[in-house]
Amino acid sequence: MPIELVFDQGLGDLVVVRSAGEALDHSVVGSLEFGVAELHTPLLVVLGHQRCGALDATIKAIDAHQRTSEAGQIGYLVETLTPAVRQAEGKPGDRLTNAIHANVDLVLAELRKSPVIAPLEKSGKLKLVGAYYELDTGRVSLT
Repeated sequence: MPIELVFDQGLGDLVVVRSAGEALDHSVVGSLEFGVAELHTPLLVVLGHQRCGALDATIKAIDAHQRTSEAGQIGYLVETLTPAVRQAEGKPGDRLTNAIHANVDLVLAELRKSPVIAPLEKSGKLKLVGAYYELDTGRVSLT
């Protein structure tokens, strides 16, 4: 679903950067830095979603002891998302849902290391929040 519909916004009202599993790379971080520094976007939301396929694939790869280097660029995603899956291990509740929430937190922590994003947040010009989108209900909850 287009994110503008989820948040009841028009086209062009939001700066949107999508990546599987909210995986960060130079292009994603640079795009976010551009949005907050040049377009003065006041809110950055890292939105995980129910039944995330990228995190589910990462769980399956870990469980199968699959070597990520053999999986092409999908291997990059598995390597990037593995810390969230590991962080969720052994916690009560659904493993995938726990990994999605852990991943949102890890992405926020990484974004807070950005030399562009961090000072804007510290000065109060930018707010960073994590959120979880329930596909079944359309509900978004802040994490």
